[in-house]
Amino acid sequence: MASERKYPLLTVFCGRRSQAEQSGLPFEFNSPGDMVEQLGNPEGAECPACGVIMTFGGMAERRSSPSIDRFEPDRGYTAANTWWICHQCNTRKSNSNTDGLIRGLQRRIRDPRLLILRNDNLEAWIRLVSTVLIRSEESRL
Repeated sequence: MASERKYPLLTVFCGRRSQAEQSGLPFEFNSPGDMVEQLGNPEGAECPACGVIMTFGGMAERRSSPSIDRFEPDRGYTAANTWWICHQCNTRKSNSNTDGLIRGLQRRIRDPRLLILRNDNLEAWIRLVSTVLIRSEESRL
């Protein structure tokens, strides 16, 4: 746990590389530095999906902690298919592809109780879905 706070980028890098290996997915980053070079440094950056300032920290800051996300989960960890978003948005998105995200948003529009039960809000969902759709299309070009 102490190493997570001391070397957060290394922790993210090793965790995602291990996840990719276990799932048989591509992982195209050679080091934490390579990941930062290709995707940018997330520390202090704004989450592109919700606008919160991302900072590595302990459990209290976990919601705003930077997290690597894949636009299309089955395409693996490549520079074109990944981005930094906050932990809360990554949790919201889960392993959904763009179609799954749209279905999730539609469910919340039809049944707002889902938002209340999960202490969530519709505006955050709309921003997340629209941002993912735009970025996903850009990654395919």
